[in-house]
Formats: sequence, structure tokens, C-alpha cells
Amino acid sequence: MGTIVLFGLFFVFLLIKIPIPFSLALSGMFTLVFVTGRPVIVVVQRMATSMESFSLLAIPLFILAGEIINKSGAGERLVRFANQLVGHITGGLAHSNILASMFFGGISGSASADTAAIGSILIPAMSNSGYPKDFATAVTITSSPIGNLIPPSITLVIYGWLAGVQISKLFIAGIVPGILVGFMLMGVSYYLSKKHNYGMHQKFNSHELWRSFVEALPALVLPIIILGGMFTGIFTATEAAAVAVVYSFFISIFIYKQPRLSELPAVFVKSCKLSGSVVLLIAMTGG
Repeated sequence: MGTIVLFGLFFVFLLIKIPIPFSLALSGMFTLVFVTGRPVIVVVQRMATSMESFSLLAIPLFILAGEIINKSGAGERLVRFANQLVGHITGGLAHSNILASMFFGGISGSASADTAAIGSILIPAMSNSGYPKDFATAVTITSSPIGNLIPPSITLVIYGWLAGVQISKLFIAGIVPGILVGFMLMGVSYYLSKKHNYGMHQKFNSHELWRSFVEALPALVLPIIILGGMFTGIFTATEAAAVAVVYSFFISIFIYKQPRLSELPAVFVKSCKLSGSVVLLIAMTGG
């Protein structure tokens, strides 16, 4: 009976457009109070105890690192490098979109950040190069979730915490599937671009490839530092997130020279909002 009431209330709250975290909390609270007869304080206690995990500290830290990298202009540099690397192949900009998503996913760990950073650049570029807008949008939407597989993935951090699995092992396990998904998407993009004659062809330029690689290298080193440190046992997932924040600050301020110091408060505020939505969802689930 309690399960039926719980899920029934949850879907009712969703239908009336109450946000998911609050739908979880309200349905759980009503079920505990009116079905099982437990006091409301039990909900609050469960919410608090569900957040007592050192591993969860990695979530806001990875989000902050991703926001700093996003503001540094690394997204544009990764797109240029990806375009120089695969842009000469049929469906070049579609491949660039997917490859850039793989690169950015290995930095931000967030599909939404990937969509915002890569999509805002490549969807207009693909449209201007002869790709249908719906195709450009579809490529961006399907490639962005690769960030949920390629470490550092916020989704894997949450799963590791819930399932009691070592997060470093999950990160390592997500590398090959993430790469395979990316290659399969590139195969589909190649077929469709070849069939419908999408896009414009560009020549391969080794000089521009090297130049774009050097520009993107500081950002590309970040996932290597994270995975290398965790794989060798130098630091845990949470400590890796802290290292990612420090490294992101360093390359943003001293190498890319973006964002300006006056823009950092806005970065912190946005990171807090994103972190708050994720952490609140976890707390409500625990409650």
C-alpha cells in the first residue's frame, strides 16, 4: 500500500509540474506521515544522513572545475582542434561535434555543460556549412551524453555512492564505452553525410592541426591528471576533483587568461546553482 501511495503521489506531483526533487520529498513525506504514521522529523533526518558522504563532495568540485574551464574559452579551442583533426572527412563538422563532446566530457563531466559549450558553437557553424539544423541539433544532443560515460562523470560519482562501488574503478570502466559510443556516432554521421551530401569539404592542414593542438593541450591534460592520479592511487575521486579545480584555475587565469577576476563571482554562483540542484535531488531521494 505504501509503495502504491508513494509512486502515485510522485507522478501526480510531476504532472502538476512540481520539480523532481520536491516531488520526491513531498511524496516521501506524505507516505511516511499518513501511511506509516512516522513523524516528519524522520524525513529531515534521512535527508541529512543521506548526504554524509565524503565522495559526494566531488560533485560540486567537478561542476566548479567544468564551469571555470567553460568560461576560459577551452570549448572553442577544443572545437578548433577537433575540426582540424577530423574536419577533412565527409561529414567533418558532425565528426568535430562528436569528438569535441568527447574531449569536453573528459573535462567537465556534465552533459548539460557539454551541450551549452559545444552546441552554442557548432550548431550555428554546421547550419552555415550546409547541414540541416535538425541534423546539427541531433548530433549535439546525442553526443553530449558521452560526458556521462567518459570520466570525470558526475553521473558515475552518484552511481558509485549509491551502489557502494569504488568511483575510480567506475571512471576507468567508462573510458572504453564512451569512446566506442563516440566512434559509432561518427560512423552514423559519416553515412548520413555521404548519403545526403551534407556539409562542405575542407583540406587537411598539418600546420593548423599542430597549432590547434598546442592551444587545446592545457585543457586536454586535465583528464590525464585526474585519471593518472586516481589510477596510481595518488588521490581519491574527491581529491581528484579538488585538483581539477586548482588546475582549472591555473590554466584559465595564467594560460588562457579567461575569465577575468571580476567574472569569477558569476562562475561561483552558477556552480552553486548547478550543484544545489544535483545535491538537493540526492538529499530528497535519501529522504
